[in-house]
Amino acid sequence: LFMTNSEGLSDGNFHGGGDVFLLLQDEAAQRLCQCKVGDANYRAMNVLIDRYCESREYLFKIDRKAFFPAPNVDGALVHFKILPHESALAPNQEEMSGNLAPVGVSPKQFETFVNQCFSRRRKMVKNNIPTNMYETHVVARAMEETGLDAQTRPQDMSCHQYLSLLHRLQALKEEEKKLA
Repeated sequence: LFMTNSEGLSDGNFHGGGDVFLLLQDEAAQRLCQCKVGDANYRAMNVLIDRYCESREYLFKIDRKAFFPAPNVDGALVHFKILPHESALAPNQEEMSGNLAPVGVSPKQFETFVNQCFSRRRKMVKNNIPTNMYETHVVARAMEETGLDAQTRPQDMSCHQYLSLLHRLQALKEEEKKLA
């Protein structure tokens, strides 16, 4: 791990922007850097990387013989240009439109939500969100308001769609609290 900016490490956690270079197993590096929405290998980690990184780049492969002792797999060097968490999770213009103001989302909320949506990849997103997080009717309304089909599967949503859906769910939850 090599970072070119460590300003965001004041509390031991990385919150700021900067460049991160990682040496990874080649297969993992390819999955993180080259998978796109809709690909069979698109995972929750890809959504998080897309959200928190301005760019991601597979730099080069490193032959297993370059290491001692030689592992059974090749390595790869990757580069991520990290966005500050606050700007990465800020609502965009689409999320600001509509009759409900978006509610702030923390990095932990976003990570938990995305991981929950991918908990059963073959299932539809609406079925992966437990009712203790959001009621079924709230999920259906939020998906409709954000333009998502009810049959959408986790690997078919972009990071922007996940964030938009989470902002909408949070706003609807807040609205229901006020009405109760």
